Amino acid sequence: MIQILISVLAFVITIGFLVGFHEFGHFITAHVLGIRVLRFSIGFGRPLLQRTIGKDQVEFQVAAIPLGGYVKMLDEREGPVAADELDRAFNRQPLWKRVLVVGAGPFFNLFLAVFLYGLTFMIGVPGLKPVISEPPPDTLAAEAGLLEQDLLVAIGDRATPTWEQATMALLEQVLNRRTVVLTVENKQGEIRQVALELHDYESRLEDPSSLLHNLGFQQYIPLIPPVIDEVLTGQAADRAGIKSGDRIMTMDGEPVLGWREVVKSISTHPDQSLSLEIERSGQRHQLTLTPENQDGTGMAGISVRIPENLLEPWIVIVRYPPWTAAWNGIVKTWDMSALTLQMMGRMLIGEVSVKNVGGPIQIAQFAGYSVNAGVIASLSFLAIVSLSLGVLNLLPVPVLDGGHLLVYAVEGIMRRPLPPLWESMAQRLGLTLLLMLMVLAFYNDLHRVFG
Repeated sequence: MIQILISVLAFVITIGFLVGFHEFGHFITAHVLGIRVLRFSIGFGRPLLQRTIGKDQVEFQVAAIPLGGYVKMLDEREGPVAADELDRAFNRQPLWKRVLVVGAGPFFNLFLAVFLYGLTFMIGVPGLKPVISEPPPDTLAAEAGLLEQDLLVAIGDRATPTWEQATMALLEQVLNRRTVVLTVENKQGEIRQVALELHDYESRLEDPSSLLHNLGFQQYIPLIPPVIDEVLTGQAADRAGIKSGDRIMTMDGEPVLGWREVVKSISTHPDQSLSLEIERSGQRHQLTLTPENQDGTGMAGISVRIPENLLEPWIVIVRYPPWTAAWNGIVKTWDMSALTLQMMGRMLIGEVSVKNVGGPIQIAQFAGYSVNAGVIASLSFLAIVSLSLGVLNLLPVPVLDGGHLLVYAVEGIMRRPLPPLWESMAQRLGLTLLLMLMVLAFYNDLHRVFG
């Protein structure tokens, strides 16, 4: 329950801040260009907080529905305008001013992403080294000759100091169906290059996070002793008499060296009895565990005790001096924006599953996780959501900023504004598409939670 409250609060703060920053881009640009702003709103619907400020008596408000915001400007299309203020009405402005005001919102989101990514690179981004375990047979990684504990030094011409960077670099190559050259260092320190043929990789991308696993790349995890940390009350392990601190010595008569063997045995024996020999306080005990069947796999209700500093040799901190960090912030924002657009394009042609679309519930979950994970995770989460808002709003869909910019581009070509009927029809179409996207996002969120 506490985690849910943390997630909801983190979501409201995150969206409120990012939407406010986006709308501030519209507001400050309009103000500088001499356009009168009537209202600045974070959220939609009934105002919860409201205050009128400044010579122009601008209404600043926080509204009840925290899923967006808007800046209302003086405009003859929305109501009568006094004769002495016609020169400050938005619809009377030259095309270049309207383009700057509309484009400022997404630009501010992208600028914020650059700043946040740069800040994380300056502080230092922790990550796991991209060391792989033995690739499963018949996978592309195995066919390429990769071996256990190979370190992915670079993918193509891009260095990959962390597992996350390796995933992003390889995802880009998969989307482009390229043959990619991997620079690899084996556990003896010898460096070699191997070619990964991606031309025929036609697996529909259901989940980007599982990409490396599907290709045969699995994170190498050092041997974790099979010692129980937590036992959930009422679950299979609790009913079997397993206690925290127990060390599993054998399962069905087979010696157990590491936790991976425990997970494999439990997951492949749903509703089947497993004989266990455990060690507790120096004494051996025989127990019988019957994992519960859940979606065709076994669940026991236990977790492993991770030895202190077990992963320390496999962790790397990516840190740069300020100017280099700023440049890397620009590069990462560009790369992530391009990747986002590629993913959207592939969804339209069916090569990437629409299951990847997430909505408010997923954002709230990740917001809560990032709060628990620390400063770097929170800054990175803010950066990716800000970037996503910027890219989404630049899409050429009516009602979004990108749709308005498209209308202005047509106006510039035609040398006259679009007929009001055309603009109204485009707005209705854009609103319909946006509602369909929101329904899909909510459906995916609910499916992830309850499916």
